[in-house]
Amino acid sequence: MPLGYGMNQIGREAGNRVVLPFGDPQISRVKHATLTYDPRGKKFFIQHGESSNLTYVGDMPVLSPMELKSGELIRLGDTTVLKFIPLCGDGFNWD
Repeated sequence: MPLGYGMNQIGREAGNRVVLPFGDPQISRVKHATLTYDPRGKKFFIQHGESSNLTYVGDMPVLSPMELKSGELIRLGDTTVLKFIPLCGDGFNWD
């Protein structure tokens, strides 16, 4: 799923930049989590959204913003696992 500069909200409904309409009701409709690309630091971060359900990176809950590394697994809801593969970073940027 493509991401843009700045903040990318993740949720089940179409108003999110990252839409996960896979039928998992444990993923919030709006702002379950936010994945942010910082173009100055060339890094990605994930943070908890407005959901009462948690987001995990690996087996760790996302309780405050944390940097994402290539290949890490993002777990949302009961069944959704996303593998984070950045197409830009320290070695390459789309600018």
